[in-house]
Amino acid sequence: MSILSGNDLNNNISGTIGNDKIAGLGGDDKLAGLDGNDNLIGGNGNDNLIGGNGNDTLWSGDGDDTLSAGAGDDYLDGGKGHDYLDGGSGNDFLRGNAGHDYLRGGAGNDTLHGGFGNDTLHGGFGDDILNGGAGNDTFVFDNVRQGVDQVEDFQVGIDTIRLEGIAQGVVEVLQVGNDTLIKADGNDLAVLIGITNYDVNNIVFV
Repeated sequence: MSILSGNDLNNNISGTIGNDKIAGLGGDDKLAGLDGNDNLIGGNGNDNLIGGNGNDTLWSGDGDDTLSAGAGDDYLDGGKGHDYLDGGSGNDFLRGNAGHDYLRGGAGNDTLHGGFGNDTLHGGFGDDILNGGAGNDTFVFDNVRQGVDQVEDFQVGIDTIRLEGIAQGVVEVLQVGNDTLIKADGNDLAVLIGITNYDVNNIVFV
């Protein structure tokens, strides 16, 4: 494994085709793991972490950071700050942690946890598990055939379902046992676990 480290300046560090550990430390850093199963640690500053191919672990630390995992089954942690996390392809785990974060799962069966703050969760293609955590969270769906997502902790009147590019006329909201099922154009789109008092008028259409 290659171990690379920056300093308190703004660093641009790329790894190897093997397994790398890269720490940015201070400054606004750009860290790229390339191939291999990499461990990227942003540290302080507003950092840009790019995992590349492989099963990567991306830790942002303090600052408003951008984490892009690429291909592979990856783990992304936003740390503090208002962060953007993109899992790319693969079955990924995204944790926003503190701050108002945007979590995009991408392709694959992903798990997204917003953590603290008012977060936006977009599972993408695949059957995803979405948990907003504390705050006023928004769950985004933009394709009627993207898979069936489970929203674990939806709170009516606090959290929001937002459908982008999906007409209200093709949307159904059904009660299935103790849960709410949202369908679009005949396809199951999302299940709101434990929610029994939700209807189509609560949805935001964009």
